[in-house]
Amino acid sequence: MPHTPLPSLSLLREQLNTDSGAIHELKALLEQERSLLEARDTEALVPLIVRKDELQAILVKHARERQQWLEQAGLKSWSDFLNSRDTTTALIEPWHALADTFAQCQELNEINGRLIGRSRKTLEQLISLMRGQSLEPELYTAKGGTTPKKDGHTVTKA
Repeated sequence: MPHTPLPSLSLLREQLNTDSGAIHELKALLEQERSLLEARDTEALVPLIVRKDELQAILVKHARERQQWLEQAGLKSWSDFLNSRDTTTALIEPWHALADTFAQCQELNEINGRLIGRSRKTLEQLISLMRGQSLEPELYTAKGGTTPKKDGHTVTKA
C-alpha cells in the first residue's frame, strides 16, 4: 500500500463536514423512503435510491481514507486517531455526533428492509394465489425435506 501523508486538520474538518451533510441527508432520505414504502409509491423511490447510492459512495470513500490513515498511524479506532493529536481533539465531539447519526441511519435502514420484506412476501402470496398454489406453509418431513405442495385450483390461465 502506498504511503499517504496523515491528513491536515483542514482536510479532516472538510471531510467531517462533508460526511455530516451526507449522513444527515441520508437520514432524511431513509425517513422519506419509509413513507414511500408504506404508501407503496415505487415510482417515487427511484430518484431517492439513486441519491442514496451517491451519498453512500461519498461515505465509503471517506471511510476507506480514514482506514488507511488509521493503519498508517497504527491505531484501531477513529476516536484513538483524533485523541492522538492535539490539533484534532476538537473534532472528537463532531465525530461522535456523526457516529450517532450513522447509527440512526442503520436503524432506519433496517426498518425499511423489514417493510420491503413484508411487501415482497405479500406479493409472493398474491402470485401464488394467481397460480392456484396453496398458501399452506411447507412442513419438513422426517428425512429433512419438505412436503410437496398440493395442486390447487388455478385462478387464471395464460
